Amino acid sequence: MTDEPGSSRPQAAPRFLRALLALLLALDLVGLGWGLPHTLAPQPDDIAKPTLDSIRHHFVGPTKYPKVHQLTLAAAYAPYLGWLWATGGLELGGQAVSEAGASALKDPAGSITTLLMIARSVNVLMHLGLVVLVFLAARRLAGADGPALGVAALFGLSPVLGLFARGTWVDVPMLFWLAAA
Repeated sequence: MTDEPGSSRPQAAPRFLRALLALLLALDLVGLGWGLPHTLAPQPDDIAKPTLDSIRHHFVGPTKYPKVHQLTLAAAYAPYLGWLWATGGLELGGQAVSEAGASALKDPAGSITTLLMIARSVNVLMHLGLVVLVFLAARRLAGADGPALGVAALFGLSPVLGLFARGTWVDVPMLFWLAAA
């Protein structure tokens, strides 16, 4: 069912894959802000503060989160942290920006909430990327687009995967990096 490069027939698989990705994006965005802001106690998926601490320690030392994912989040956090620094949202007290931890935030609850939304958005993007990688692997194994779309849909629409995609747990990023390898 794969189309040849010179075929005049439109490819149906990319259209259905795009529709599946749009559906998954809509489903992931529905619960993206669940549990936020957390002003009383950290949520179980709170990766923002440990990532800020890793930035402060130049990613050296023990952490329970994978370094590659923390580097990915640091890159995603950079524009927001730069904006906080430029607008006075960080109280550096003479420290370098890289030395300031979560205690330097003027509005810790609001800033950590925004950082968690950024981290959750990264997970959503990795969820979508993971579904594309599963589709490509299934298409290579099956040799056809139809079964590959079915596998990608079953995988991507899994309720457990959707839950982990909307949080900042590292399950989806780890699956993404494993599939990308």
